[in-house]
Amino acid sequence: MILKQIWTANAYRNFNYLIACSETGEALAIDPLDYEKCLRVAKEEGWNITQILNTHEHRDHTGGNEPMVRKTGAKILAHKNARDKIAGMARGLGAGDVVKVGKTVELEALDTPGHTMSHVCLLSHTDQPASAAIRYSMPAPGIAIMAAIRQSFTRRFLSSSPSCPNRH
Repeated sequence: MILKQIWTANAYRNFNYLIACSETGEALAIDPLDYEKCLRVAKEEGWNITQILNTHEHRDHTGGNEPMVRKTGAKILAHKNARDKIAGMARGLGAGDVVKVGKTVELEALDTPGHTMSHVCLLSHTDQPASAAIRYSMPAPGIAIMAAIRQSFTRRFLSSSPSCPNRH
């Protein structure tokens, strides 16, 4: 799995991401607001963007979807509850769904409400993850929601990490 972080240099302080399969060159674009930069990096690397994943429905994450789909034919994936908020969504994701990129990349969708109620994070299941999870930093939505998110992440990450000494 190859992960490229792309700084948009916009007022929102966004990053876009490309995740590519090292064998096939297929790539997933995450929140491609600056679709032109994403397309340029993919071209430089010899990758073919076949999927777009929006972590949530806000325009600073979905704004590049339409032109990227026009240029690549990529399919849009997002949280299943964002279907009426993200135009052209081809696949709605729920907790535990797997997103495959090429032959070597498998990413598990995690349902992570908080910033919005239609928010997903991705957990890598490849042998050489670039990062255990691709996360979006969110402002504190409230103590109860944050406690639920922390409990969910703690349970999921501790139970899946054999190298974690505090695993339950």
